[in-house]
Amino acid sequence: MLRAYKVEIKPTLEQKMKINQSIGICRYLYNFYLAKNKELYQ
Repeated sequence: MLRAYKVEIKPTLEQKMKINQSIGICRYLYNFYLAKNKELYQ
C-alpha cells in the first residue's frame, strides 16, 4: 500500500526571497544550457 504525505511550509519573507532567487538561478541555468546544447546540435 502506498501512502502520500502533504507537508505545508510557512517560510518567512527572507526565506521566500531566497527560495525565489534560487528558482530564478535554476531557470536561468537550465535555459542557458538548453540553448547551448541546441546550438551545438545544429
